[in-house]
Amino acid sequence: MDRCENIGAESEEEIKGVYEQMEKSIFQEELPAELLVPIVMGAFDLDGSLQLDEHVRIESMDEPTQLARAVEFTRSVSIGAAHSATHAVVVSGVMASNRHPWNRSAALGALDSRHQEMIGRAFQSLRVFVTAPIGYAQVLLRPLGWSDHWKADLPPVYELAERRAYPAFFDDVYWALEKRPVSTSSLEGLSELFSTLDKGIKVFDLAVRRLDMACQRTNEDDKVLDCAIGLEALLGVKSARTELAQRIALRGATLLRSQKDPEKIHKAIKYVYNCRSKIVHGDGTVPKPLKLGDTEFTAARLAVLMLRYCIKATAEQGGDPNGEELDRKLLQALQPRS
Repeated sequence: MDRCENIGAESEEEIKGVYEQMEKSIFQEELPAELLVPIVMGAFDLDGSLQLDEHVRIESMDEPTQLARAVEFTRSVSIGAAHSATHAVVVSGVMASNRHPWNRSAALGALDSRHQEMIGRAFQSLRVFVTAPIGYAQVLLRPLGWSDHWKADLPPVYELAERRAYPAFFDDVYWALEKRPVSTSSLEGLSELFSTLDKGIKVFDLAVRRLDMACQRTNEDDKVLDCAIGLEALLGVKSARTELAQRIALRGATLLRSQKDPEKIHKAIKYVYNCRSKIVHGDGTVPKPLKLGDTEFTAARLAVLMLRYCIKATAEQGGDPNGEELDRKLLQALQPRS
């Protein structure tokens, strides 16, 4: 009856509607729902939602949803970080097991692993396009047509898990900084990249996973190494180690030739690989930032940028990198014009 009072349900039909939701939550074997994963420190300039595929989208969270998901106490994640989210990754088509109606969080273990993979792919894809650090702290279940628990007059939301899936410095009041909204135009190609990650192209998946790891690192050297592994996977170098930096730089410049200055890309990737070699061989000297145009780049920042560029360009070409094809295109460009 508390729910009826909170939402002002007075008629027989309104009260019956609340009862039916509770009845389904107790007796129905599988419960339709959506997963809601708030994007920590992610702000998007979206009208409505952005569909990544048939079952995954990004949407803005309205005030009632924000209040319903509010974290009151936690030891595992930063409350400030969790509350900084304005948008969420939503996974639809979820059927939650109702074997433990007295413990809704147990439903997470019964969810199909592909739903959890969708969450991972969504955040991996977002980190290719969103340059600011992002992550998530909650995995929520949003019931569709059923519930046995409400907070005041708010929509039903069950917290399935708290996860520190964000950079560690978010715990250090980073969440209090002003967020710059990501424009819709800057997310062009996001859904295509998300779909490419479903093709099972191992080297492409490796590159995206390494970028995802680099974006959550706090150690600059680790970022450089992650991105170097990703670049090597994408640009397909299998030659002798002494040729590695030059070959990858040339292939990267060729891959991005229609979008970026090939000379700057070549210089940037060689710089990243020279820094990588110093790290791997224990050289403790900090490399000087590389100046490209009017901007100076640290090795870590440039490594993440180059890998982002290459992932996007590879996804546009179907996601299956071909180093030998890049070599062929480079040689064609060197052919004398007739």
